[in-house]
Amino acid sequence: MTMRRLFLVLVAVGSCASIFASPANRAARVTVHVAVEDPTGNPVARLPAGTFSLSVDGVAQPIGPVVPADQPLSVILVVDDSPSMKPFAGRLTRPAREFITSLDAADRWRVGEFGDRITFSRTFASGPSSFRLEPREPIALRERTVRGGSPLWDAVHHSVELLADQEGRRRIVLVFTDGRASGNQHTLEEVAEFSNDNAASVSAIVPVRSVGIRQDAETMAVVSPEANLDRLARYTGGMLLGGFELKDDPLKQLRDVAARVRAGYTLSFVMPEPDGRRHRLDVRVATPGLQVRAPMAFRAVRGE
Repeated sequence: MTMRRLFLVLVAVGSCASIFASPANRAARVTVHVAVEDPTGNPVARLPAGTFSLSVDGVAQPIGPVVPADQPLSVILVVDDSPSMKPFAGRLTRPAREFITSLDAADRWRVGEFGDRITFSRTFASGPSSFRLEPREPIALRERTVRGGSPLWDAVHHSVELLADQEGRRRIVLVFTDGRASGNQHTLEEVAEFSNDNAASVSAIVPVRSVGIRQDAETMAVVSPEANLDRLARYTGGMLLGGFELKDDPLKQLRDVAARVRAGYTLSFVMPEPDGRRHRLDVRVATPGLQVRAPMAFRAVRGE
């Protein structure tokens, strides 16, 4: 099965979180961060290990110890600065500062923008004292010559590149955008696989509703720019705030994101014959009504 086909098949199911795989002899132990939430999005703690089940490519696998997740976070908050997002300029600053303030002292953060250029702050920082939404002394990755575009997928891909060396941490991309994407070098499918390969989850804040365009008296076409972001979030273990019906202000929900991405469980399983390929992953809990967020695929790292 090709990478594109695997991604398209898996996003039809559901889940979210992050993966770390380390080879040992011929076997590979795959460690997964799993978030479990109630229907309102509140994290559910203290579930017994026997509540969890896991399958790889549809085949059940034994699970190792299940423990509360305790890894510090490395977060990149990247903001869409393209023309379609100008009406929302300035609305993110206060909620973003509240989000940074809610991080722990051991967590790290970095900010970026994308539009005519894709730029990031020069280093990761800790604590809220130095926070500003616009990158200070920014660095540009692969300076763009295309103007007027919205290189959403390229910005996420570059964010994951910057997170790749954050060892021993939960790697998180949080993007503020309307979901429109144009002028990209990378595709959605490439970004999804690259994010999973580098144990990074992608979450999105989308401050716009889907738009209905009437075709005739009985038919309406619905334009949902956030739909692809929803697919990416579910595939990599992130979440979508806003978009669709936009029942709640996604910027108000941003305050709770740090707690939601940190809470959860760490579990592991062994791939006896790692083949270097991507495989479908499905993590579930036996308790009805709970939502499990875990990666939907992983690469089986070859043993050394």
